[in-house]
Amino acid sequence: MYADVVKDLVPSPASWLEDVCSSGRQLLADHALCERKASSMALTFVAHYPDKHDLVHGMIALAREELQHFHECYLWMHKLDIPIPKDEKDDYVQYFLKHIRRDPQNYLLDRMLMAGLIEQRGTERFLIIADAFRNGLFEDFKDDRDTALELGQFYQDLADAEARHGSLFHRLALKYYPEDEVNERYEQMWQFEHKAMLQAPHCGRLH
Repeated sequence: MYADVVKDLVPSPASWLEDVCSSGRQLLADHALCERKASSMALTFVAHYPDKHDLVHGMIALAREELQHFHECYLWMHKLDIPIPKDEKDDYVQYFLKHIRRDPQNYLLDRMLMAGLIEQRGTERFLIIADAFRNGLFEDFKDDRDTALELGQFYQDLADAEARHGSLFHRLALKYYPEDEVNERYEQMWQFEHKAMLQAPHCGRLH
């Protein structure tokens, strides 16, 4: 399942994992914001394209699931006494956005492909994070093995969801655009994702 989702991605560098493992608490806080933003993003599709039934239907379901993930992150944060941080711009997403075509014909395709690639990257990183928790690599959870194992399962479950989300955006792109156009633009967007991933400072963040 995961191999098909992440096969196109350049692997995340080891330096990212080293940064993230320095603070699982910081990761949880940043991850929570990502889930909330993902829910808002899905509803933005609904607001901008109300005439596209399949897109609206899929995005409403996605928004609900992403909001549920935000709630699950929040429950972990509450349990561990981690405050919700202030919103900050995501350098990874901001770099990616620079390559989105703004004309009406191409904007929707680029946004769907971008969203799908971000979900693919999330799948890859959640799998890495799940293993890191299970293997006791997070500095602030080395003395709490039970919690680390629970968090490992939490991120494993989230990887399953991210994989589905990535596939959803690709299916929707094919619904509204010719397959050859989708595939050609996907190859270009894949290159942009790679550069965005490598250029974004780690700082213990999910992206």
